[in-house]
Amino acid sequence: MLRLIWVFGLFALLDAQRHSEELLKDFIENEYEAEYTKLTHDTMMSLYDYFTNSSLDRWNYYLNENSKKMQFEYEAYQEWFKDWKLEDIKDPLLRRKVMFAKDINEAILGTETSEYTVIIEQMRKLSDISLCPIFNQTCKEGSEEVMDISKMNKQQISENVRLYAFLAQRQQNTKERRHLWSRYLDLSNKIAKLLGFKNKMEQWTYVYEMENFEASIEKLWTDSHPLLMKLHKYLFNDCRKMFGKKSFGDDYLIPYFHLDDYLSFADVPYPDIRPLQISAIILYNNYTLHDIGRLVNDFYLSLGLEDVTVSMQNDSVLTEYPPTNMNCQASSWDMFDKKTYRLMFCGTPNYYSYIQLHHELGHIQYDILYKEQPSVFRMGTTFAFHEAIGETFLLSTYSQRYFLDRGLIDKEFHSKESLVNKMMFMAKQRLLFLPHGYLVDKWRWDVFTGKTTEENWNKSWWDLRREIQMVKAPVNITEEHLDPLFNFHIAYDQQYVNYFLATYLQFQLHRGFCQIAGEYDPKNKSSKPLHDCNYYGNKEVGARIRQGLSYGRSKPWYEVLDALIGERELKADAMIEYFEPLAEFLDEQNAVSHINQSVYLFFYLVCLHLLLF
Repeated sequence: MLRLIWVFGLFALLDAQRHSEELLKDFIENEYEAEYTKLTHDTMMSLYDYFTNSSLDRWNYYLNENSKKMQFEYEAYQEWFKDWKLEDIKDPLLRRKVMFAKDINEAILGTETSEYTVIIEQMRKLSDISLCPIFNQTCKEGSEEVMDISKMNKQQISENVRLYAFLAQRQQNTKERRHLWSRYLDLSNKIAKLLGFKNKMEQWTYVYEMENFEASIEKLWTDSHPLLMKLHKYLFNDCRKMFGKKSFGDDYLIPYFHLDDYLSFADVPYPDIRPLQISAIILYNNYTLHDIGRLVNDFYLSLGLEDVTVSMQNDSVLTEYPPTNMNCQASSWDMFDKKTYRLMFCGTPNYYSYIQLHHELGHIQYDILYKEQPSVFRMGTTFAFHEAIGETFLLSTYSQRYFLDRGLIDKEFHSKESLVNKMMFMAKQRLLFLPHGYLVDKWRWDVFTGKTTEENWNKSWWDLRREIQMVKAPVNITEEHLDPLFNFHIAYDQQYVNYFLATYLQFQLHRGFCQIAGEYDPKNKSSKPLHDCNYYGNKEVGARIRQGLSYGRSKPWYEVLDALIGERELKADAMIEYFEPLAEFLDEQNAVSHINQSVYLFFYLVCLHLLLF
């Protein structure tokens, strides 16, 4: 009996040694690192091939490569990570590695993993629907007759066409769409619970390492809401002048079919005042997309950062006319071998490409700077940081001073009107996005946590659009349909709050970099305002960026923010300060509009009185 106890004790000792912290560290730094890196590279290469030519063979090849990676993650989780409690790991760096290595997402499903992947692909395909023209219901798919409203001139689109498109889209595969979402929801929450989270929302948001994440998001929204409402009232009143009170009433709610009109109305308040003509500069210099990319790259090099033109070579796609069956969503790709980076970009050389290439090449800069980190840390400290980097640089390279310093314009145009024009353009790019950026994941969080039940999925979506985006539903809302699944990020299982947070973060980073460079003085905003700051060529700013971004996610976001600009809290005040000139203009215009409405009401009442009495 004593000998039996000794044998069991020996096995227990050997088991304890097999799972000791030292062995865990050796496994994750060697075997795991090598295999995870190789499998991730193979998976990314196969996915890129599928995106550039979406054939069935390439899709199946990607699924095969992805299944190998997930099988490895699953086995490593079961053997090495599952039974470890993070608080029991003494080495803080190892604890952080295990924290991320444990989150293997759908790989935890085992045999159900492929179903989850297929469901997401099916939801994506159902969100991308082509329609026959309203007067030709027998057109063939893929023919020139197929209607794409997004490419039509706005004057060509009547409310009847928009209504037809909305109703026709949501009638296609309605039951299948709701069934897919229901199964996706079940599997998503099952994944979260198997990994130790309460639900999908908690799994998604834990990486932000904030105790009251949802409350923090709401505070950002609340702090910026007064500025957003000033802009909303101004644009709403202009739309009402254009389309009449029949379409735009007194409730400040945007008719759904006029949402595109509303969003595009933020052009320039002073069209006769010459704005910064990026498209004209590009046309005058005969720039190609590669030339624009090199212009962006020169800004990075001036700071002492990495050369990102490596991502514009070889198998990258920068073309105005993409190949057939290509997913042309602008994207950047880290192939996880520390040398291969690619861009997928379909566009023409214009101001939009200038903006978009800043965004995508910002991703590449971040990818390159953290490439020497262990594989589990080769990611942004949060996804919001990844989305903010390129946009932050754009705030510097969209200033008149930048274009003057580069010799791209011969003189500056300083006036209150030209500044308001610039501010309105930036507001269109940044502020008008925030309501949608806030509501998409707010809707999903409520669904994931069970706060919104299946009986109210669609109603809740439109309630939030009314409350947050101030958009009226176009028809009576029923639960027969599931309109949120027309959103790309919802259908494709991608978080959206990252973009919302990135909007605030970019202004905060911009302010910090400008202060480091001495190009912005909060005590003397008239001589060095935030909106006209350019830190091109400042090596001190570049050194801060290199240090902060090279951490990847080896440090929490607030420590990275501290390394970058000396702050540890995400706030809305930098964005609000940037748009101060616009806020003053909006206050003036909204006051005039209010007075005019009061005058019209007075004369209406006088006339009504005379008629009646």
